[in-house]
Amino acid sequence: MKQILLFLLITALVGCQKKDVDPTLPTNDALYKTWLLTQILRDNQFMDYTQNKFVVTFPRDGNLLGSQPPTSVASCCSPIAFEGTNTTIRFIWASRSAPVCALVLCALSPLAGDVTWRIATLTNSSLVLTAGKTMLVFEAKP
Repeated sequence: MKQILLFLLITALVGCQKKDVDPTLPTNDALYKTWLLTQILRDNQFMDYTQNKFVVTFPRDGNLLGSQPPTSVASCCSPIAFEGTNTTIRFIWASRSAPVCALVLCALSPLAGDVTWRIATLTNSSLVLTAGKTMLVFEAKP
């Protein structure tokens, strides 16, 4: 009888564990830090991006803008969130129907929306994303 009660107690404790993993976000801890975009390769054309100081921080909750509302001007040319797996990332942008974004041109942003980026490389110091003929190379920011 004691063995049955012990088995039931252990089963109950294991079954009641809280699972903190969001199924729409990558589980690789190396991603969740601040990254500096250093290179872009688009249509076999190399662009050095180190002078532009384009930085992206991947937070564990998937919200890239923190407390900024999705209708702010800052969100017009930056993704507001991301989702993905351990092999892909998709950036989510503010709605273009937001009045504040209606006249803003965001063609130069390297993080294209509605694109599934494949994680080609992810280490503690390097992140490489690819989509079609575009490759983004990031270095971990200290």
